Amino acid sequence: GSAKVVEPALDCAFRLYSFGLIRSEIDRAEGNDRPSSSIFRLVEAVCKCGGLGEEVIELAVLKVLLSAVRSPCVLIRGDCLIHIVRTCYNVYLGGLNGTNQICARSVLAQMMIIVFTRVEEDSMLVNFRTVSVAELLELADRNLNEGSSIQFIQNFVNEVVEVNEEVSDLKPSLELRNGNISGSKAGGKGELRDGQSNDGSDLSGGSKIREDGFMLFKNLCKLSMKFSSQEHADDNILLRGKMLSLELIKVIMDNGGQIWRTNERQVIKNLSIVLNLIDHPVTIFD
Repeated sequence: GSAKVVEPALDCAFRLYSFGLIRSEIDRAEGNDRPSSSIFRLVEAVCKCGGLGEEVIELAVLKVLLSAVRSPCVLIRGDCLIHIVRTCYNVYLGGLNGTNQICARSVLAQMMIIVFTRVEEDSMLVNFRTVSVAELLELADRNLNEGSSIQFIQNFVNEVVEVNEEVSDLKPSLELRNGNISGSKAGGKGELRDGQSNDGSDLSGGSKIREDGFMLFKNLCKLSMKFSSQEHADDNILLRGKMLSLELIKVIMDNGGQIWRTNERQVIKNLSIVLNLIDHPVTIFD
């Protein structure tokens, strides 16, 4: 696990995603008798590198994962998408320094903007805004990291987004563009029911892009609703995780369009917010 070996390997993975050299749907294998794809194993290996205890490796992992989510040529599905988000959460909650933690937070916010802009448009090829790191930070974070760190993180996010913009002309396949990978069966396990398509009026059916986006949204809401036990009432990591989840939900809603205002899935978010309002830590009320 030496950084001298891992760092250049992660840089190679970053380039594979950034330059559109990987074009695929990425998900876990279905069933224990079916081996995982090599592309999924690459994502899994990158995620594992986040726990090596090296500051530079943490940043390299965030860079690769954001690049993978950003790539219009890669549809990251289901548990694989959750695994990527969880890895970034772990860097935020247990990062080796404040800069890395805020970088993880900013990367997560950018991922939410990308994923849910695609959900809104039901397409991999979308225009989205780049996250503003300064707007994300609370007063406590600014005390930890002054302007130079904020600019470093902004440049970090910008680099990944802008490198991928150069590959936008390399159009993904029609199936990937619409999020409907050939071979999927309507009504099969994990598939949504047929519904109204791209106008945002009905989310009960649609593509894998929307299915996975709402799976991620539901997981964020569930994470934000976790409560500490009486034995660990002052669980700071749990509190920070809840606050991060609520912040990401806010990022999603701030960047959401009609699709978020016309469906019963909004109830999930409302329940999450209400339950957190009755929790005692004052910081959650922000």
